[in-house]
Amino acid sequence: MVSSVSDPSDVKTTMNITITESSHRFTKAGYCANQIVPDAIWGARVYAGDDLCGGDPYLHGVRFHGVMNRIKDRGPLSPQERQYLPHLGALRDELRHRGVSYITPEVTLNAGAGATRRCDLLLKGGLSPTGICEVKCVTNLPDQVRIADFLQLELYARLHANEHPATRIWGCVAYVSIKAKAIRIFAFREVVGRRFGAYNQ
Repeated sequence: MVSSVSDPSDVKTTMNITITESSHRFTKAGYCANQIVPDAIWGARVYAGDDLCGGDPYLHGVRFHGVMNRIKDRGPLSPQERQYLPHLGALRDELRHRGVSYITPEVTLNAGAGATRRCDLLLKGGLSPTGICEVKCVTNLPDQVRIADFLQLELYARLHANEHPATRIWGCVAYVSIKAKAIRIFAFREVVGRRFGAYNQ
């Protein structure tokens, strides 16, 4: 799943899913009224050159996700792909620092009726035995997780939980800023059925 934004109101995504009351406990309007508060916020600097600081953030997102998917193979990287290694390394190191022992990219999830979705990263370890990470390339790091991004994370966690009902799943949304040379991760101990604000009643 590739997504990149240059502004919090400008969400570009290849995913086309209608979120309804039947598929999600809470509506988008409900999240708007109740801030989504993470259990932890992690961050790290990216030590890289200035070659990537400009350019289209959406294109950066496409390329970064392509490099992220290369975790699965040991083939040589192109010069362009190698430019994104410091950002990928910072994300990987921060997740490992938080207890993640293994990362699997682009994991296919069964969405029912023959449909499938792919989460960016399936994690082993961390805040619980299994986690899901949704990665977003942005121009400016947000101060809080965006509603649409959390709903996407929740959807993937629900799909994984349907296949592995006994597994406790934590999740995070990781924002990668090429311009700022930094990453920020919003982590949640529970994703499926998480309640906020008035929904705690």
